[in-house]
Amino acid sequence: MLADGALSCAVMTINSAGSSFAPLDLKVNYLRPVLPDGGLLTARATLVHRGRSMAVATAEITNEDGKRVALASSSNMLLPGRPWSDLAGDRELPPPT
Repeated sequence: MLADGALSCAVMTINSAGSSFAPLDLKVNYLRPVLPDGGLLTARATLVHRGRSMAVATAEITNEDGKRVALASSSNMLLPGRPWSDLAGDRELPPPT
């Protein structure tokens, strides 16, 4: 979930106003275990490719000791001029909480 959020944020940096994007895939390589001991994880994502209709991002997840625990990549379809509200179709969006 942390990797997916970081990858989406990387794609959002090139997304123009009034446009949206749709994730096409997500691949995660788990390199070492993460114990539920309350230790902090850090995600750093980078946009590695931007075309007219597709963007690719990679992310590195590290633990408090700076050791890599996972590597992730994602490709996203860019939807220029198509706002997020259009993606909901005829459904009514819930009010913000």
